[in-house]
Amino acid sequence: MVSIQLQRLRALQDGVVLLDTVVATGRPALPTPTGTFYVIAKYSPYRMVSPWPYGSPYYYPPVWMNWAMLWHDGGYFIHDAPWRSVWGPGANLISGTHGCINVPHDPMAWLYSWTAIGTPVTVITGPF
Repeated sequence: MVSIQLQRLRALQDGVVLLDTVVATGRPALPTPTGTFYVIAKYSPYRMVSPWPYGSPYYYPPVWMNWAMLWHDGGYFIHDAPWRSVWGPGANLISGTHGCINVPHDPMAWLYSWTAIGTPVTVITGPF
């Protein structure tokens, strides 16, 4: 479960919180979709390539990440972000993603190994 307001992710199993970590979600112009989705695919490592052309304000050069989990068609992933230094409340406003959910290295390593294909991903706007 991800809270956009809190910029936090909680991994729950049978109602018990197993992981609680800061994240960074989509910037206002490219928000993270809300609702309930499911992990569709997992990749390790993964090379992300910008769907926006060079010159677009949203373009980014190809980048490698250690772990990526696709949870919504259109390229929405939960992934680590080695380049990121801004996490937690306001991260989406200061240095938001292109709609993905960025997770710090160590929590993402754990999350990737714990998550199975088909695991629900619920993104909410408010607090948990």
